[in-house]
Amino acid sequence: MSRMGTVMSGAIAGQIDQVNGMTDQVDDMQDETRALTRMAGRMHSKVRGKPVMRGWIALQHVASGKYLDLVGEELVLAQQLRNTGRWEAHERDGDGVSGLKSVVSRRWVGQSMTGKIRCRASAFGTWEEWDICYDRPAALLCCSANSGGGGWVIVDEETEKLVAGDGTLKDKKRAAMWRVIEIDESMLAGGRLKSIVPENGKKGRKEQNPNDFVVSAAIDLSKLDVSNGGAAGGGGGSGGSASKASGGGGGGAGGGWG
Repeated sequence: MSRMGTVMSGAIAGQIDQVNGMTDQVDDMQDETRALTRMAGRMHSKVRGKPVMRGWIALQHVASGKYLDLVGEELVLAQQLRNTGRWEAHERDGDGVSGLKSVVSRRWVGQSMTGKIRCRASAFGTWEEWDICYDRPAALLCCSANSGGGGWVIVDEETEKLVAGDGTLKDKKRAAMWRVIEIDESMLAGGRLKSIVPENGKKGRKEQNPNDFVVSAAIDLSKLDVSNGGAAGGGGGSGGSASKASGGGGGGAGGGWG
């Protein structure tokens, strides 16, 4: 019986390895298909399509629970979700490529000619193209990296800086996982994220800076109880979940900014 159990255990382990191998192959084929679609989009405007604003989002680094934030032109990871961590997500209706525009600086996130990931471009061009998964935690692809072949974004463990690696399956497994959190107008007051109602409800408790909207990890902001604030401001989306209003992303090349 013991020998039979060992044989069965080995057979099951072998099947699991085969399934994992097939999953990697399918994943690799899907990545190649998206890469070919992006390449076709760069050559033909009809394939590329026009950018449409999906709505406002925040990007949460799954491993640390921190949020992608902006300090000057630099991208950092912050413990708290602030207004500087709110982004306009624009997605082209042809090749599905996305662009991220800061609601604070009004600049686009992209890669410079030296390879650094920053937020300083004035337009959504080829250097500002991203492959983003909106419906589940996934790796983030910088489409302009490696001469347009794409590179998976890796977070340096020591500095927490964002670095574009290779577009290989190996680097995809090393890449940081990100969760997209959609933000709607009900969470805004005067164009900024509202502060949370104090849990104890006691008077005299200092209210949080309206530029800070603190949430715990892995929580959908739409389910949080937020205070009643002034009229919603900023952006052009409608209430509810992420807006579908057309955004002014623009399809011109942002240029290789340094």
